[in-house]
Amino acid sequence: LIYHPQVTKAMNFASAHGCRVLGGLEMLIEQASTSAELWTNTGFSSSERKAIWAAVLTEQRKRE
Repeated sequence: LIYHPQVTKAMNFASAHGCRVLGGLEMLIEQASTSAELWTNTGFSSSERKAIWAAVLTEQRKRE
């Protein structure tokens, strides 16, 4: 999994050739949601996933 850069050359290539791509950070958030659902019967809602994504991006920008 690659978290930075958010979009790699390989992802751009795959996307340009019709593939759906998902970055490492998105996968991590989806895995966390699935784990939460398996363990607690409650996953993350779409709005919660978006809020997590926004918080992580904000934190990344602070460190750049």
